[in-house]
Amino acid sequence: FRETSTSLCVLLLYSFWVPQIILNVTTEARKPLHTHYIIGMSITRCMLPLYLFGYGGNFVAVAFQGFKIDFSICFSLVLWVGFQASVLILQMKWGTRFFIPAKFLPTPFDYSRPIPQTLMRQVTARNNDEGSSEGGDIEMGVNSSGTYSRHPKGGSQDEEETTQLIGSDDEQGGLDCVICCSAINVNDPSNYMIPPCEHIFHRSCLTTWMDVKMECPTCRGPLPAI
Repeated sequence: FRETSTSLCVLLLYSFWVPQIILNVTTEARKPLHTHYIIGMSITRCMLPLYLFGYGGNFVAVAFQGFKIDFSICFSLVLWVGFQASVLILQMKWGTRFFIPAKFLPTPFDYSRPIPQTLMRQVTARNNDEGSSEGGDIEMGVNSSGTYSRHPKGGSQDEEETTQLIGSDDEQGGLDCVICCSAINVNDPSNYMIPPCEHIFHRSCLTTWMDVKMECPTCRGPLPAI
């Protein structure tokens, strides 16, 4: 019983990666730690118990004659710490919730949904201001298909000239990505991502950001997993 309790205590004390695994699942941060750091910390933290329970000439065994080495503790410890480190590394590769059955996971959030009305109003107001600065005879709007258009003030929708305002040679009006500070092609859903807080970013910029931190770069609100 004494040997079993000692083994359990050692394994419990060296469950130091379990809180990080749980934190990754709750925050959905895929790369909070570098792989080299995980491996290095796992090895260095195991050195002391492996020395105490695997080497008969250690200082504790010399000082206390009743202290016995136990290779089973060493073996169990290596397996347990190695398992924790493997889960952390696989979370970076396959996602933080890869070991949770799909039926228990929430429905993935749609980051490529149509531009919300709040963002549309920003684009329309900005483009109307630019149309006014060009001579006051151009008005910007959003047509029924959800793309942005320009037409003469007072003119009908039949007279409008639909243009891709962002991501083309004519990069006027529209929205900017706060991560890279460049314009976003709002006419192409595959080019942008809109989190629940309704801020907009380039897809490549936000996915790179989400590898490190699952918080909106603008408002620090939580970001659902992709």
